[in-house]
Amino acid sequence: MTTDFAGTLRNICAKYIIRQTCLICGSITETGTPLCFSCFESGFLKKIRGLSFYNKDENRCGKCGCLLASPVALCANCRKTAFLSAVDRNLCLFPYFGENRELLTLWKISGMRGLSQLFARCMAEIFIPADIPVVPVPPRPGKIREKGWDQIEEIAGILESKYHIPVCRCLERDTRIQQKQLGRLARRINIKGHISVKKKIKPPETVIVMDDLMTTGATLDACASALKEAGCANVYGLTLFFD
Repeated sequence: MTTDFAGTLRNICAKYIIRQTCLICGSITETGTPLCFSCFESGFLKKIRGLSFYNKDENRCGKCGCLLASPVALCANCRKTAFLSAVDRNLCLFPYFGENRELLTLWKISGMRGLSQLFARCMAEIFIPADIPVVPVPPRPGKIREKGWDQIEEIAGILESKYHIPVCRCLERDTRIQQKQLGRLARRINIKGHISVKKKIKPPETVIVMDDLMTTGATLDACASALKEAGCANVYGLTLFFD
């Protein structure tokens, strides 16, 4: 079965047989995706349109990229602690609560991979123009063998093939302990020194490290530290959600 035919068959099934309903409003989706166009536009794309690394947003922290309660340069966390010491600037797209939390759980834990295309579209909004390579956060060893996929690598693949955004898979990880199982301090201890640049790979001078969720910033900062030690001059971060 050719790729084109298989894709056409999937579209026909989604449109006429499966009848995918929107996870938010319950209406039949136009393209067989988990969200209808209206909910995706109003709940996601509209909220980040115009957001980029090329300009400042007075509603977001200039360091971690989280939404601010009042228009100040840095949020309270970034004023008190340098928890993103190696990251030059980070952008977090959406807060991690309510429907957003449920959608991330369905995608990441339950394996609803139809959300990958939608989340990749959100990431692509930030990468326009696509002149800075994205570096996906590496999965823990054995994850792909256990689960059959990695959500960050799937997003990276879509950005690369559909949106022609350069991807540099230059990082590797050597700890099997999942960050979500640990407290805030333990997360930093667990990940510190366990992410490195692959041998014989020289990363680009400027990169954007991509992850799905920022809780403590430990993973992003570990990636940025490894990249800077390998010669990167500028390391930015981009996450779908922030907690």
